Amino acid sequence: MSDKEFWENIVSDNELTAAYRARNKDYVYQRQRADALLSLQNDGWEYVSTYKDERFIRVQKQKPLGERFVNKVWLMLYGMGYSKMNRDDKFVISYSKANPDLTQQIDVFAVDDETAIIVECKTAEKASKKDFKTEIDAYKGNIGEIIKAVRKQYGKKLKTKFIWATHNIVLGEQDKTRLEDAGFEYFDEETVEYYIGLTKHLGVTARYQFLGRLFRGRNIDEMPSTVPAIKGKMGGHVYYSFSIEPERLLKIGYVLHRSDANRGMMPTYHRIIKKSRLKAIREFVDGGGYFPNSIIVSIDAPKRKGLQFDLKYSETDSDTQIGVLHLPKRYSSAYIIDGQHRLYGYSDSEYARTNTIPVVAFENLSKKEQIDLFMEINENQKAVPKNLRNTLDADRLWVSDDYSERRKALRLKIAQELGETLGSPLYDRVLIGENATTDTRCITMEAIDKGLREGNFFTDFDGTTASKVGLLDNADGDNEYARNLVVPFLMEFFGYVSKELKQEWDLGKEAQGILSINTGVYALLHVSSDIVQYVNDQGIANPRTLNAKALTEQCRPFLEVIVDFYRNISPELRNEIKRQYGDKGSTNHWRYLQKAIHDHFNDFNPSGLSNWWADNSKEYNGVSRAMLSEISYRVKSIAADTLLEIKGPQWRANGLPGKLVIKLSTKVAQANVANRSNGDLPIDTWDLVTMDECAAIAISGSNWTDGFKEVYTRPEFLGKRSKKDQSVKWINDMVKYQNKLDKPGASITRSEFEYISSIVQWLSPGFELGSSE
Repeated sequence: MSDKEFWENIVSDNELTAAYRARNKDYVYQRQRADALLSLQNDGWEYVSTYKDERFIRVQKQKPLGERFVNKVWLMLYGMGYSKMNRDDKFVISYSKANPDLTQQIDVFAVDDETAIIVECKTAEKASKKDFKTEIDAYKGNIGEIIKAVRKQYGKKLKTKFIWATHNIVLGEQDKTRLEDAGFEYFDEETVEYYIGLTKHLGVTARYQFLGRLFRGRNIDEMPSTVPAIKGKMGGHVYYSFSIEPERLLKIGYVLHRSDANRGMMPTYHRIIKKSRLKAIREFVDGGGYFPNSIIVSIDAPKRKGLQFDLKYSETDSDTQIGVLHLPKRYSSAYIIDGQHRLYGYSDSEYARTNTIPVVAFENLSKKEQIDLFMEINENQKAVPKNLRNTLDADRLWVSDDYSERRKALRLKIAQELGETLGSPLYDRVLIGENATTDTRCITMEAIDKGLREGNFFTDFDGTTASKVGLLDNADGDNEYARNLVVPFLMEFFGYVSKELKQEWDLGKEAQGILSINTGVYALLHVSSDIVQYVNDQGIANPRTLNAKALTEQCRPFLEVIVDFYRNISPELRNEIKRQYGDKGSTNHWRYLQKAIHDHFNDFNPSGLSNWWADNSKEYNGVSRAMLSEISYRVKSIAADTLLEIKGPQWRANGLPGKLVIKLSTKVAQANVANRSNGDLPIDTWDLVTMDECAAIAISGSNWTDGFKEVYTRPEFLGKRSKKDQSVKWINDMVKYQNKLDKPGASITRSEFEYISSIVQWLSPGFELGSSE
């Protein structure tokens, strides 16, 4: 086959559009005879519709996963505006001058005036580990000749980049190293999805981000690199102020969005660019509008020399200098800290080459300094969302001088790893950065941080001094020791739970799901720490000396109890756990797991469990409900008797506050309308008075001093000075307990029970407590 024949597969214009239409469908369609439907369905075809001629039907079959993924990557590059691409999977490039028939099949090929992108795609039906040593080594041997062939066809100055893209494959570190050595950029499915999403937001402008990643540090030929600038110092940093054409800054600029695709390129602090905002800015610019405020960037400069600045003028008593700044002619050399929308709003604008925009550029800001500056700017404009702040803190605090802050960074980093690592039970379940919430992606980094923080895995520090060494940690400030122990263990621990309780795990927050939600994950994290503590304290094993699988095996008897707890949970308890949120919900969920384990292993009795169970066993609910009913009756009876005594026969009209009279009148009228329609007797106004309204009546006007003070003040407080609203607080407390008992899963605590008992014994000395539920 000749060179010309190879390149005939590369299409543009109308042929490219036709290729797009073919690849943009996940299904293939056929017209078939209707009487063949059963046979077609057995072969994997699905019925779509019937034609006017009812003898024929339209059927569809989904393309194989590998083909769909190749098309997804192809469409990603098409969306970035590449004008020449391969038509189909038959495209090959010869890698041998001696024998042109020796060819490399190319999954995706895209080329423009400056760059050529070549992609090799690999897929698996289920997430699994694969070794690509043979394929990578074979491809590596062909790369040099492939590049020569591409440049021969499209020009010697063409920049060429190879991408190894995978879907559902956990790539080993050795393969990642092989790819890097061979000159490949590795894209997993998260990276592909990121650039697809970015293309939907930015259109062809996404190519700036894409090329910035692929050619990071590579020179940009023929780009003017100098700008007039003012050099100064601010906050201990050198900075430059200048104006530049947007197109130039777009080429060297890079925005680190907080997404899974960029997790290896920290710090990643930006929110994703909003398409609607970008469009509005572009229209504003094209209409003659402009932005006077500066874009803030950090420029990567040579560490020792810094940026080249040709001095033209300076004052002897000032740090301010005027001169010519030499910008680096490299991709991804200017990180955009603030102003991404303003900058990208100029992309595809007629003014991208002619307008200039103001820029303040710092030199070599550290990760922490970039994040701090970003947060300072944005906190004063629009609050940084909590999830994004947590994501940033995982980077910002990693090398903090305060070791307790380092451990916070570690906990947050673990939350990210659990949510971002393909094969993790929590993969795509954790809300990281500004990822959107779904039924399954509903676990916050905060919940994971809290579950880890309140457990015993990590060392507690006072500054740089260890006050309590963690079960899976040491007294050192470095995070890696604990990270290497905790992450693999949690992968195994959660892996066991998610496998044994797959149906429950897959529910997420939908329906009655209670496991893979914030309170459930917190409970599992905290109880895993309790279990490891027990294993350590009982001398069963030293957790630090066991690998993740061995430690999980020691936890297995307790894990089996946890699995049984969820398998056999009653509808009532499930509903109670589902309805409880926040700290209380998390704590109760965790304590229920502790109690389940305690019931099987009596010597498993973590601190606080006994007291929690005493307050949450619902032991006192029944008798408390009976006592509160008696208290309510006595409070109303005492109020009626006291009003009759101090106001006389007209006490209903003279003793009640005006607002309460109006409220009760309305309620009585509505109730009696219903009663008449049902044939029931009319009700009396006093029948609708509640306990808290009795308290309001007691302190209204002169009622308190006329008689209520003597009957509503608890005996132990008679003769003591106190405000009247404080004297009737016990009534409102009783109302609070009544309301509490109306909520699912509520439990009257021992102290609350004793309080209620003291009130009923005062108001109704002869009342028999009876037995509880």
